[in-house]
Formats: sequence, structure tokens, C-alpha cells
Amino acid sequence: MKIKYFIIISIFFVCIFANSRVAFVRPGALMRLSNHEPYDNNKLFSLALGSEITSVGNIMSHSSSFAFNKTNMNGSSWGLSYTVLPYTGIYESEADKNIDYEFGFHFQNKIYSTGKSVITTGVQDVLINRENINVNDLSIFINFANTLSADQYTLTSILGAGSGKIAFDPHTKSNSSPTSLGLYAGLKLNTPFLKEWGGVDLLTEIVHQGVNIGIKIPFTREYNLSIGMTHIENLSEFSNQSADPPDVLQKDAPAICIGLGINIPKINQTKTKRIAQDYPVLFINGKVDSSLFNAGEYIYFLQDSLEILKQDINTIAAHNIALQLNNNQYQDSLNTLILEGQINNNTQNAAMRHLSKSLRLYYQGNFKEALQEVEKAIELQPEIAVAYARKGSIYYKLNQLDRATLNWNIALKLDPEYTEVREMLNALKENKLKPISIKE
Repeated sequence: MKIKYFIIISIFFVCIFANSRVAFVRPGALMRLSNHEPYDNNKLFSLALGSEITSVGNIMSHSSSFAFNKTNMNGSSWGLSYTVLPYTGIYESEADKNIDYEFGFHFQNKIYSTGKSVITTGVQDVLINRENINVNDLSIFINFANTLSADQYTLTSILGAGSGKIAFDPHTKSNSSPTSLGLYAGLKLNTPFLKEWGGVDLLTEIVHQGVNIGIKIPFTREYNLSIGMTHIENLSEFSNQSADPPDVLQKDAPAICIGLGINIPKINQTKTKRIAQDYPVLFINGKVDSSLFNAGEYIYFLQDSLEILKQDINTIAAHNIALQLNNNQYQDSLNTLILEGQINNNTQNAAMRHLSKSLRLYYQGNFKEALQEVEKAIELQPEIAVAYARKGSIYYKLNQLDRATLNWNIALKLDPEYTEVREMLNALKENKLKPISIKE
């Protein structure tokens, strides 16, 4: 009910305070140009209120419009508008008298689309006033639109050609013939500001050597406010009707534009109705075949189950890959341990061979070569206690007691249970040591 009251008050406001081509009110409007508007399943239709102020001061001249716009699933859009036309003269006493009005019909249709590019054609400004239909203002057009996205920004560019008011963008009646064509272009940059409501749009248009700029700001999903200026290149001529001396309203006079967009959402949409839209049903004598409808509903729930199964399968597959990676890591670690064990066995065997040779040389009295063999054994296996014990015995035979003691202590540190070495150190300490050999 609040929306209904708001619409009624807005219409009253427009009619009291009200160029038939008012900014922000056409189907898919940027400002005065139109573009293809994608179908929104959640929107029933849209309402637009717009005003263009061309003069303030002694003469208040402005045009205002109320529009109803609808976009269909097939890509077509159409709209109806009621417009209060601006006063074009210079006499203050007549500014509020004999204000003219127009009813308008507007239609456009998407004829080609590749996702990023859209070609739209249509007819707008089918205008009916109190006298007749002005054929010269009829706008037949074709638009080529392209969309590019980068990060969170989307840029839509429009290039088109058309006749009538869409091509020549006048505030007053067009002097062109119905066959006169003009080129126009537009840019719309959708920004991430207020993205949850659709994003703020920055608008630029170039029509008949005129430049229009504007901004569209959403403040909910359903409402947006638009502000801009048309023919900004003639900004110095703004409000010439109230100047001294005054001048009549020119067709390319600058105007301050304000627009309000209202998207009316669909209501009473149940889950069953959405299922009926998603799946084809058979109509018999104007009624829905309930068996096919129930089948469609069942398929709907099956699809949900399949999606859940797909997610579970993906989760299990990812877990399996993780297990395989862990298994590969464990296998690599095991191989490393085996290799290190093999290397350790090989070096230990080699060290024992050097110790065996050093023992034979020791008993032969060849202490120098015996010492060299022990050093080779220690180089391969630095933590073998028997090697340091043998080295200490060789130094003892060479009468180098300090070195003998040092190596016997190292051997005892590596193997605290080495009894023979402990006894030898004790005998040396008590000066009881005799030339003896260490048991191997």
C-alpha cells in the first residue's frame, strides 16, 4: 500500500511541476539514449519519474515525465509515458498557461546477442498530443552495445543510428524529416560502490554534437536516483529564458536532469510456481496435467540430490589425492632410511676392515701404518669406541702417554661399559701400567 501511495503522489508531483524526451525514463535508459535491458525474473515492471529543468528565475521552464516500462523474457521491452512539455517562450505571464502534454509509446527488441555484444532495434517517441501524432519526432533506431569487465568494474559502450528525437535530442519539436538519420554514442561504467544494490553507474552520451553526463545511484534493490545534465557544452546558456534580455528555449539548451526509478518486484511467488516455470508441463483443456507437474517437481529435487552427490564426490576425490600425497611422502622417507642404512652398513664394514688390518700391523710392530689404518676407520665411522681404544694403545706403544690417555678417554665416553679401557686408565693413573694389549 505504501508503494501505491508513493506512486500516486509522484505522479501528482510530476504533473504539477512539469521536451517529451525526458532523461532517465525510456526503457533501458542511460539518460536520453536507450539500451537493451536484460530480463529480470524477480521484477514485474518498472516505473520512472524524470524532470529536466531548462530555466529557473522569472520563468520556470521544465519538462517532466512519468513512464511505465516492461521487459519480456524474449528480450523485448516496451513502455508508456505521459509527459508535460516545457514552456518555450519568454513571457513570464504565459509561463504557466497552455502547457502542452504528450502520451508516448516506446518499443525495442534484442535481435542479436553474443553475451558481451547486443544489437537492439526499435521505435520510440510514438507521441500523441492534443492535436495529432508528430511523425517527424518518431525515433526509429538500431544500437550496437558491447560490454567489457575488469575486476569489479563493467563498461558498456553503445553506438547507434536513428531518426527523429533519439538522433537529434531536441527540447522542442524536431525540424528534421522522418528520414533524417543521426549517429549517437554512449558509455555506462558500472562501479563496485553499493554493489549489493546493483552498483553506481556513471553515464556519458554524445548525441547530435551534444554531451550529456549523469550518475545513477541505487539506494535499495528497488529504488535508484539519477542526476545529470544534458548539453553540457552549452552550460553558459542555461536559463536563458530568464536572462536579460530573455531568449526562447532552444532545442539544444542545457538542462539539469533528475530521475527516480522504481522496480516493482513480483509477489506471491511460491516454490511450486517456480518449479512449474522451470519445467515444461502439459496443458489439457487449459488445465495443467498434474502428473507431469509432479514429475517436474520430482526432477527438481533429484537435481538437488545430484548436486549434493557431486559435491561429496569432489570432496572424497580431494581427500584421496591428499592421502596419495601423504603416502608418496612416507614412501620417500622410507626409501631414504633404507638408503641411509645401506650406506651406514657399507661404511661400517669398510671401517672394520681397516681396524682388522690395523690389529695385524700392531702385532707386527708396524705402529705407524697401524695408526694410519685406524685413522681411516675413524674417518668412515667417527663414533666407534674400539677405534679410539686401538689408537690409544698404538700411542702407548709409541711412548706418547698424553695422546694415549686422550684417545682412551674418548673411547670410554663413546662406550662407558668398555671395561678394558677403564682398567688401563686406572693403571696409568696409579703408575702400574705395563705393556699390555687391549682385548678386541
